[in-house]
Amino acid sequence: TPTPGLVATPTPDLTINWKTYTNTKYGYSVKYPTTWFVSEKHQPVEEVIFSITKELKTPTPLSISVRIDENPNNLTLKQWVDGIFKDYPPALTSQIRRESTSFGGNGAERIYIPGEGASWSVITLHNGRFYSLNIGTIDLEGKGEEDMNLDTFNLMLSTFKFLGEKESAGEKIYCGDPRPEVCTME
Repeated sequence: TPTPGLVATPTPDLTINWKTYTNTKYGYSVKYPTTWFVSEKHQPVEEVIFSITKELKTPTPLSISVRIDENPNNLTLKQWVDGIFKDYPPALTSQIRRESTSFGGNGAERIYIPGEGASWSVITLHNGRFYSLNIGTIDLEGKGEEDMNLDTFNLMLSTFKFLGEKESAGEKIYCGDPRPEVCTME
């Protein structure tokens, strides 16, 4: 008798009903939960903040940001990240975890800073700018939100795309400036 083969079970897309934020000026899109709010800051750097509350107060139960930094000195990703931590005390820098990963289809660095107000960041260099997705993993009142926050962060990271980058066949992509139009792939 033949042995039945393994059948792959499709992984459900947990972001299928999420909203999509698109920034044509800096050329990226990212999905975020439908019940969240979006606010933009333009000074001192470009930053988009996704939050579960409309007013950004400190500490916020959860916010995830996309930050764009210019690179006037043409630094490499490693030089940029090393520069972030150059003034940190040695006791803290020895605890920081850095690992290679990908972000928006580019090589990136994933950074974990431990301690109270611990945070995760994933940073990449794309078209002469540094893009980072950031989260402070605040666990309010010990309810286990830290893990949920990190899950949301990782899901948002998985949906981040640079506009104009090719996607799998049959999906829509954004084309060109000044106003992106939706194109279908051939």
